[in-house]
Amino acid sequence: MKKTIFLFCFIFLFCFACSTAAPPKWEQSYQKNADTIRIKDIHYLACLIEKYYEKVGHYPLITGERERVDVLITNNSINYPVPTIPVTEFIQVMRDEFGKDLKIPMDPQKVDAWGGPRFYTYAATKNNYWVAAYLFNGTNMTRKIMEYSYKYEVGSISIPEKNIHRFKDLNLEQTHAP
Repeated sequence: MKKTIFLFCFIFLFCFACSTAAPPKWEQSYQKNADTIRIKDIHYLACLIEKYYEKVGHYPLITGERERVDVLITNNSINYPVPTIPVTEFIQVMRDEFGKDLKIPMDPQKVDAWGGPRFYTYAATKNNYWVAAYLFNGTNMTRKIMEYSYKYEVGSISIPEKNIHRFKDLNLEQTHAP
């Protein structure tokens, strides 16, 4: 009986220690590189959306009766708290405007890991849009969602209390978007 209790306590403490430990160095290095890609991807998407608006006069997928859209830009199945438009519809609308060879970036991480799933989001209303990525590491331009999950978000307007930044204020050279 004592051995069983001891074994149970050992397994419990081992599992608890593993669940609260920091990610290994190789994971931290991978995530740091992935975060750099994520931020570049968000800037690219924001640039595409800005150019789409300039050409068409409204944000992608905002037409007629649609006053708000949310899109998860991912190939993975994500349980999201609000209804979303399929990413395939977003991709098709963008390709219709910029050409069939247009590549829409997806998060480089293919599996859930520290801090949950990684994906990009696009949200828009008739007047504004936002694109976001979930980063592993926080910066002064992100807001913490949970441990190892920080939201980096840019859009047509800034919302300081949510650390959302107006894309045009970032003064980025965007030469890679169509």
